Amino acid sequence: MFEKFNTLVRGSISASIIALFVLVQLPVAASAQQRVMTENPTAKQRGAVPADARTRTTRSAGTESKTAINSGLPCTNVIVDGNLEATGNPAWTQASTSFGTPMCTLALCGDGQGSAGPRSGNQWAWLGGAGSAAETASIAQTVTIASGSTATLRYHLWIGSVSTPFTDVLNIRVDGNIVQTVPEPDTAGTAYTERTVDLTAFANGGSHTIMFEYVGPGGSNSNYNLDDISLDVCEASSSNASISGRVIDQSGRGVGGAYVYLTEDDDTIHVAVTNPFGYYTIGSIPTGQTVGVAVAAKRHSFTSQNVSVTGDLTNVNFTSN
Repeated sequence: MFEKFNTLVRGSISASIIALFVLVQLPVAASAQQRVMTENPTAKQRGAVPADARTRTTRSAGTESKTAINSGLPCTNVIVDGNLEATGNPAWTQASTSFGTPMCTLALCGDGQGSAGPRSGNQWAWLGGAGSAAETASIAQTVTIASGSTATLRYHLWIGSVSTPFTDVLNIRVDGNIVQTVPEPDTAGTAYTERTVDLTAFANGGSHTIMFEYVGPGGSNSNYNLDDISLDVCEASSSNASISGRVIDQSGRGVGGAYVYLTEDDDTIHVAVTNPFGYYTIGSIPTGQTVGVAVAAKRHSFTSQNVSVTGDLTNVNFTSN
């Protein structure tokens, strides 16, 4: 039952100045040029605006920034303006059927009588808050997720108000596909909580559109507050393996002092020397590649081998020709 509304101003004078004058000096009234709030905390019908409503004036510029959510290697946050503090938020595609954009400041939209506000900084995305009117709102951004990486979407959500029949929903979409749904609960929350979505399935080196989409069918109201978003893309962890075996002559005796050469995909070369019984071990070989193994020894020749390294390998043996 908590609503937000537009303050519409026409004329040649700055809209923000008129809005401030209306809020501070004029009595509560409604006219052809402005809609202001009327207190009715229990109202559900269209057009009735409760005391904890969202108000809207002309958006003002803001320059305050928040601390970066994630930095450093091997993980990189690929979301731009994840704290939603950039002026105009140009990195985000924004939509709202009732308000044009869900981006808010307390000065611009109010706090919904304590049911809405930023997690940090000045700005956040207020999804919902349109009272009994149907409302669809979203913010979206296109990012690139490196191939072979792990990708985790993190965002902070506070559902500050709810009302029966609890039919509103927040969908998180990737390329139009719903990857997580947050239905309207029957009890409002009191603070932001972090939520995560595993997007590793989309780590193919391509561009993907991440969207937060609120859908309110109308007849009731809820306030979904969204802030501090990151998509942490982490380099694939590389585990190492060892390769071992024996080098023997045609009679089955071990060949000591033979040189075993292992060449990785990137041409890194490892060298081991067999013990007197012909055994060798080469360690610290990154998995997930095919390596070449060759042997050189006096008075012997050997056929080289290509070996797929998926884990520790034993019995990579060589018999002289």
